[in-house]
Amino acid sequence: LLHASVETDGPPPRDPDAAGRWMSLSEVKSWGYQLHRTNLGELAKSPFDLIVIDPSAFGRMSLAKRAEAIEKLKRKPDGGQRIVLSYLSIGE
Repeated sequence: LLHASVETDGPPPRDPDAAGRWMSLSEVKSWGYQLHRTNLGELAKSPFDLIVIDPSAFGRMSLAKRAEAIEKLKRKPDGGQRIVLSYLSIGE
């Protein structure tokens, strides 16, 4: 994925940084993915700029808990932004 664009009337999907900017895919320098046996706590500690996870990683969490977990994943340990993407298998 080199570029993605979605037109929407709502606010951007990620929190801006201190300067009011959103991280773009062109700024990603490191990324990782975890599709099985996902440990959300360990992923939150990772330094990656972008992470891809399987939605099943949230198990039976309530929607509110899922939203909270995703918000935690969107910040790296150093306070920087992270892009979080959900894996979707179109071949299954």
